[in-house]
Amino acid sequence: MGEKLEAMQYCVNCGAELGRYQHYHGDMESCGEPECRQELRAQYEMREAEARERAERDGFGLYGGYG
Repeated sequence: MGEKLEAMQYCVNCGAELGRYQHYHGDMESCGEPECRQELRAQYEMREAEARERAERDGFGLYGGYG
C-alpha cells in the first residue's frame, strides 16, 4: 500500500514514451533524436537566461551573494 506507482515519462519535444520511472528528477527529458536534443538544449538555455536575469534583477551575484 505504501509503494508508489511508477509513472510514464515522455520526451518534452515529440512526446515519445521514455519508459516508467519511480523517482522523477526533472521535467525536461529527451528521446535522444537530434531535433529533440536540440529543442531540449534551447529550452534549457532559455530557462538559464531567465534565471540569470531574475537573479540580477533581484540583486543576487554570481555565487548567490548579494550584488
